[in-house]
Amino acid sequence: MSKEKVLPTDIAPSARFCVLENAQVIPMSPGSSPGKVNGGILHPNKPDFAGQFRGKTVFQNSQELDLATNDVFLAKCDVKSRKNNGKYLYLGPVFNNFGHFLAECTHRAWGYEYVTQGLGEPIKQVIVLPQTPAKFPWLRQFKFKLPSIFLQTLDYLGIPERKIKYLFSPSTYEKIVVPEQASFFRSQKSVGSAYLQFLNRCERRNNILGTRTQFEKVYVSRIHFKFRGAYAAESYIENYFASQGYQIFYPQDHSLLEQLEIYKSAKEIIFAEGGGLHILELLSELKAKIYVLGRRPMCDAVFTSILRPRVKSFKFFTQVTTLPSLFIPKKSNRAAHGSAISMLDPQSLVEFLTAQIGLDTSSFCLNDFIQIAKQDIELYRTHYQSLQTENQQVKLNAMASFDKQLKKLLVE
Repeated sequence: MSKEKVLPTDIAPSARFCVLENAQVIPMSPGSSPGKVNGGILHPNKPDFAGQFRGKTVFQNSQELDLATNDVFLAKCDVKSRKNNGKYLYLGPVFNNFGHFLAECTHRAWGYEYVTQGLGEPIKQVIVLPQTPAKFPWLRQFKFKLPSIFLQTLDYLGIPERKIKYLFSPSTYEKIVVPEQASFFRSQKSVGSAYLQFLNRCERRNNILGTRTQFEKVYVSRIHFKFRGAYAAESYIENYFASQGYQIFYPQDHSLLEQLEIYKSAKEIIFAEGGGLHILELLSELKAKIYVLGRRPMCDAVFTSILRPRVKSFKFFTQVTTLPSLFIPKKSNRAAHGSAISMLDPQSLVEFLTAQIGLDTSSFCLNDFIQIAKQDIELYRTHYQSLQTENQQVKLNAMASFDKQLKKLLVE
């Protein structure tokens, strides 16, 4: 007589989910982006949450979500496809940028643990829709593999690499589990308690214990991304924080688990606004006080919903001017805003360091900070002026806008 399987009693679904029969899944077409996903699930009984959603832009100040899935595109893709027997799980689109991957592509992963451990049912494969290049996308499928840090993230969330199926052609699945996103990029709503409990189980399973006492005070730097989204004079800021007893931390030099363990261990973390903040979406709670030096004046609208349920104390510095970006992606008719360089207001910064963080700023030299910032801004401009672009007029327009805004900034 076989023993009855005993299932965990503390695993609850983090959000809604459904099981669709004979659903067709369409891969993302070339040219898809986080804001326009040409791919997804086709099924007459597909629930709304099967689509890909994200919060509206911060300028709209709305709690509503935008549907990124292009349903018009999907409706034209109903073609004959090979049927796959068994039960699968839909993870959805995966974007190439790691920050967007964390913020928009990982929040259905809870479904794998819930089905396999909470319900005790097997999942044959986890269906992933990779973002493919516009040029020669068919070549990629023969050797495609997510970067190591992406795979580390999915493994941390409980999805082993051997279960991942990269989808490049339409396929039909006998049964496919579709979990709802448990968190949304730019959403003004905090995540629910069930999702935080899932993340807590991920921490325990991966031995994230918060015991690295040598990392009590940490500054998370973006200095190595000075041409792809940074603020000017970060080298000066780094040296200042080091003099105040902070460990200068470069996330890209560490494994995912090392990053999470260090953040979990710290008592105080200062972030240069960027992807490092999105890493916190993998943790349930932190004991650290969090401070964010913004690269954009409204960065608090993006990150507050991430921090509010996880930390007791967080503050943003938002007295910052973001100059127009000069990075123009291939095949694009506009510059990528996220790759701009920013200028922190010097006097307001000193006041923030003193009044909000409680630091001694007697050694902080405003003139040195301003001179290094000017040099960094000129270096950024020179770098992009020397690069060739496919659309020269877009580049000229971006340069003109940059110079106009810079002139205004220097006058102020």
